[in-house]
Amino acid sequence: MAGALIRLDWRDRAACRGPQAREFYPPGRGERRDEKYRRELRAKDVCSRCSVVDDCLEYA
Repeated sequence: MAGALIRLDWRDRAACRGPQAREFYPPGRGERRDEKYRRELRAKDVCSRCSVVDDCLEYA
C-alpha cells in the first residue's frame, strides 16, 4: 500500500532557511536560561514573518 504524498516544496520559501536557521537549535555548548529565552524569541519572530508557516505547522 502506497503512502500519501507529502508536498515539501514550501520549504524552499521558508523564512527560516539560511543563517537564521541557527535560532531554532541550541548551541553545541550549554545554554543559560536567558540565552535560550532570547534565542526562542528570535525563532518565533522568524516564524511570525514566514509566508509558509501554516504548511510548516501542518508538517510538524
